[in-house]
Amino acid sequence: MGLGLSVFILGSALCGLAHSMNVLILARLLQGAGGGGSGLLGSIIISDVVPLRSRALLNGVSSVCWATGAGLGGVYGGLVADALGWRWAFLLQLPVLACVMAGLLWLVEYEVEGQEKGGKVWDAVKHRLDWWGSGLLVTSIGALVFALAFKTNESLPWSHPLVYLTLLLSLLSLILFVLVESRTSEPVLSLRLLRSVHIAAIAWSSFLASAATIALGLFFPMLLQIVRGNSASGAGMHLIPTTISGALGGVLSGFYIRTTGKYYHLIVLLCTLQALPCFLLALVGRHTWELLTWVVLMPQGFGGSGYNGSTFIAMLSSVRRADIALVTSIAFLFRSCGQVVGMALSSAIQQSVLERELEQRISGVDAGFIVAQVRRNASSILDLPMMQRASSLSSYATSLHAVFLANGLLALIATGLVLFMKEFPLAETLGEEMEDSKLEEAYEGEEMSAL
Repeated sequence: MGLGLSVFILGSALCGLAHSMNVLILARLLQGAGGGGSGLLGSIIISDVVPLRSRALLNGVSSVCWATGAGLGGVYGGLVADALGWRWAFLLQLPVLACVMAGLLWLVEYEVEGQEKGGKVWDAVKHRLDWWGSGLLVTSIGALVFALAFKTNESLPWSHPLVYLTLLLSLLSLILFVLVESRTSEPVLSLRLLRSVHIAAIAWSSFLASAATIALGLFFPMLLQIVRGNSASGAGMHLIPTTISGALGGVLSGFYIRTTGKYYHLIVLLCTLQALPCFLLALVGRHTWELLTWVVLMPQGFGGSGYNGSTFIAMLSSVRRADIALVTSIAFLFRSCGQVVGMALSSAIQQSVLERELEQRISGVDAGFIVAQVRRNASSILDLPMMQRASSLSSYATSLHAVFLANGLLALIATGLVLFMKEFPLAETLGEEMEDSKLEEAYEGEEMSAL
């Protein structure tokens, strides 16, 4: 965890000091890698020391922290960007992150399997890491993102080498990834566990739900700022109600699972709530009732926070304790990959629809220049003459509505997939969890039924 947090701190510092877009992209890559690693290890540690039924409430508390940070982060970023500039939104995080690092080193003591007393974690795990699998997965997803970017952002045809070669690289890397994972003793993605219908249904539902909701955090503020004319800080303030609903969703869903020991119907409800705001946002325009823009994301905040924690418990409920790390990796991997692919797909849809709408609405000798300028920098709309500005705003709103509708469709498919999961018993104590023969029989039956 210390290593992951260190990488995140380094990425944050580089973001604040970045002198070019390429450096900023690299810094954001480091932030994602460090933050993802720290979050994954934190969940594994919690899962290893807390009984499954109580884990639901603890995950709910974690969801409160996540939702609060995500919601207030938008407010903080908007206020700092308006007052001091965007660089300080990253640099002012460093003292807080240093305090977190100090607390981590002081309070968290956890030994991994194979680690000698007082020995280094790296010496115990370096030979067990799936380097080839991780590299091929990153290559596959990265190549796919680049292919979509070349096709939409750069307007290159499918026949262009940069498009079809990156797509081919993505496909080949994915095939090699599956082959490597099927032969690796400790894979980054356990294909054995994915043979379970229960785990596969939840994993792919998480992938699609993450793909559907990740773009809301980017395109909803853009709708407020570009289409409705809000400031950056004003757009950030609109996320506060979503933060509150997210905190409630995480705690209440965790309390429900801890009290009843059930999760099936809860997860179906929470997943459905995630889809609702996507379709509502497709109705929001420049003159929409202001109150709606403050509450429209609240169902997604409530549903998303509870859904992530509840599906994680549902996955853990179906495996042996020895497989906790593997199933945690599956949960985080599918969620993270869904976010990356979802953001790339949403951006591709937005750019494609925006280009088509602008070409239909903007005319004149400088139409091509205006279209290119608006696609690259949305704020340039504000500098256009009145008539062209109105046409551009309408085009931009249409492109965002297309993204929201596509995300809503993905969320509905995610809801359909969770209908295939099963209800497994939740242990109330660690001893019961390790000795529960009923769970073992249920696990064996589920695994065999999926072969």
